[in-house]
Amino acid sequence: MAKRDHQIDVEDIPHLLATLGCGTENAQQRVLRLLCPCRNRVYDVEVWMAIFRTYDSRTDDTDLVRHRAKHAIDTLRKQARTNPFSPYLLNLVKMLAEQGIHLNEQKESLPAPKGHTKIALRAVPHIRRRRPVTSRRARATRFLHAP
Repeated sequence: MAKRDHQIDVEDIPHLLATLGCGTENAQQRVLRLLCPCRNRVYDVEVWMAIFRTYDSRTDDTDLVRHRAKHAIDTLRKQARTNPFSPYLLNLVKMLAEQGIHLNEQKESLPAPKGHTKIALRAVPHIRRRRPVTSRRARATRFLHAP
């Protein structure tokens, strides 16, 4: 889990929403970093609607603001899968569903970086082979007993 560098209070939310709506790119990145569930657990519907709007308004996949928003959304989806009994999270998921945002959707995959291909483990069999486990004593005495 990431280190928490700033705790968000209820009084901070209007300022954060204003920055997210019309701040500079650096300010928006900082706000999205603060609002990410891996740093602070903010289960306010207005905040998450603003994060989804920010993600949808950016179309360039190389945009760092869009990347931060996607990370926050993916982290929320992961928490919704791994901690389905949190009352705050359940309430947020229900309220987002009423707004037309469903967290259980398949997440879109980011395009693979150019020049990189996935290699199946079976394509490289020598990685799976394990060396025999021997103790230091067995390795040291192996040469003493050699014919």
